[in-house]
Amino acid sequence: SVPACAASTIFGNTGAGISIGYNILGQEDPSDNYAGGFLLTPTGSGNLASISAPIGDLSGSSTSVTFHLYTNNSGTPGSLLDTLTATVGAFNPSVASPITAFASTNYPFLSSAQSYWVVASSASEIGWNVSYVLAAPGNRYWTDNGTVINVGGGAEGALILTSGVPPN
Repeated sequence: SVPACAASTIFGNTGAGISIGYNILGQEDPSDNYAGGFLLTPTGSGNLASISAPIGDLSGSSTSVTFHLYTNNSGTPGSLLDTLTATVGAFNPSVASPITAFASTNYPFLSSAQSYWVVASSASEIGWNVSYVLAAPGNRYWTDNGTVINVGGGAEGALILTSGVPPN
């Protein structure tokens, strides 16, 4: 028999702990629909199994959130590699939000020699805890209704990417 492979962390920016600061995404008011993400370089290589993040619904309910994983195209998102969707619970801005795991659908291979964009979106207003790590200039990518509104530095959303063996 072949032993099962354990998942391993190939990126994580939550090592210093998660602060209670947060980014707001989704529909903050009826005319807005913010999507936001960050450029990251994995510290290890492997097939993406999941993205985990402290993210939740600011209305105090639950909602669907989607992470899109893209290649890096000269500092902006390039080709779509994967779409990961999960239902998240309520977000409390006064405490660190619980971490939700978003399972990969495509298990793309991520290399520690390349950078990737991870962009979150939702039809509801959501909060995404930020880590104590600040993004380097050019690492932030924000859109409103598909129009780019911010590319630059800022507080990163806390993320953990794990690798694993794709299902047969």
